[in-house]
Amino acid sequence: MSQQVVNDVDVTFDCYALAEPVHSLTWYFVSANGSNTTIGSVSGTEDMTSDSGKYQITVFTGSADYGRLLVRAVQFEDRGTYMCLAENRHGTDTESATLSVQGE
Repeated sequence: MSQQVVNDVDVTFDCYALAEPVHSLTWYFVSANGSNTTIGSVSGTEDMTSDSGKYQITVFTGSADYGRLLVRAVQFEDRGTYMCLAENRHGTDTESATLSVQGE
């Protein structure tokens, strides 16, 4: 799910990558200029949240395992592709979305 926003808003990306039950979920960011950054990850079989200030990663477990990335106060340099990687003992799956930021 791609999104187009303006500066200083919070953006949420949901990840429904199929790796049930999710054991670990890692988010990556590929900027518009092509640099690749690992945002962070969470592991476990229960609801979990990791908060680094700019980013918050949450995994929800239950009838439909999925993850969520919150990007706070989006700026022009936050534009690019956000990808989640879900992993468990059975394999991996990925999902991605593009963020466009108006301005600059």
